[in-house]
Formats: sequence, C-alpha cells, structure tokens
Amino acid sequence: MLSRPNKYSKVFVLKTRLLLTCGALLIAPCLMALRCGEIPLEENFEESDVIFSGSVESINDSPIRLKAKWYLDGEEKDQWGEFLEVQFNIEDVWKGKLEKQVLIYTLDSNWGYPFKVGMRYVVFADLTVQEEVGQESEEHLKTGWCSWNIGLGDGKNDVDLGEIKNNIGPLKELGNETTLVDRLEDLKAKLADSGDSKEEKEDVKP
Repeated sequence: MLSRPNKYSKVFVLKTRLLLTCGALLIAPCLMALRCGEIPLEENFEESDVIFSGSVESINDSPIRLKAKWYLDGEEKDQWGEFLEVQFNIEDVWKGKLEKQVLIYTLDSNWGYPFKVGMRYVVFADLTVQEEVGQESEEHLKTGWCSWNIGLGDGKNDVDLGEIKNNIGPLKELGNETTLVDRLEDLKAKLADSGDSKEEKEDVKP
C-alpha cells in the first residue's frame, strides 16, 4: 500500500463520528481519511513545498505512468504509478514560486485527489523527482488525498468550507474562505520572519 513520509505515513484513526457523518457518496473519501494522518493546518503548511489557491483549467484523462519515491513498509522505494496531470490557473501563492499556470500530478486511484474542472482549491503539493517512461527524471509537483487539499467551491459564494464535498476531518473546522486565507497569510508572514527560505526554490515551471 502506498504511503509517504511525514504526514502520509502517520497512523491515525479518526473519531467514530467521522464514519457516522459520512453519507453514501462520501464513503470512499471517509475510508481514505482513516488511513491519513490528521494534521493541523500549521503542520501541513510547514511540511508542504508549495501551497497555492487556484481553479482547475483542465485534467488530462489519459494517465501518465511515472516512477516516484514512496514509503512502503517503512522503506523508501521507487514505484511506478498512473498519474493524472491537472492544470491550474493560479490565484494566490503562500509558499513556493509559481507561474500563472502550473501542472500538478496526482495518482489515478483512491490515493489521488479528485479534482474537478472549474472548481477552486487550496493545494498543498510537494516537489518530487519523477521519471516518465522513456524520459529523464524531472521534478514534478505531486499531491494526493493525504495532502489535505481544501475545496473552495466555484468561487461564487464564501461558503462554509465544511459543507463542501471532500472537506472532511480537520478541514470541516476551517470556517469560510476568508478565515482560511487570513490564516494562510499569517503562516506566510511567520515563515518570512523566521528567515526559513526553503520556499525560495527555483521557479516551478508548468
């Protein structure tokens, strides 16, 4: 079973109420949440390489076979997987450097994140070296279900984030988009004040 370091490999069993509040359409996401370590927004901010908000412009329906490093049974191993390529139009960036558009890769499986074209998200992604079949290794931005990405809806209303599908577990307590953005801005300012310039990596090219 695929897992990853830090937040991906933590074992955490959510409270019974998480299962009780899952409707029929949310059964799969809820079961995935049981296998992901529930972490606070602050910790997720610290562990992610890139954090931004944006809308999904397109999703490549033909999965791309990539090899990436995963933690399997406590060991780091290279594993091949089928990834979907998701193109985002960037709105705000809280960590890392991005162009106006960026490509994000997510597994074409339950471990991937179910992005929808036209919807807006706050995305927590990691730079990882991935190798495409017959190609040289390159750095890609990868995200997944255990990244705890945050759905923002279609942007027409500043809705309660807990009411948006797939915002489960800790994401239900984040309030609305305005409150979330204020918290992310505070975390960005603290990162800058700390002198931690990990986010000052080379520009990520789409």
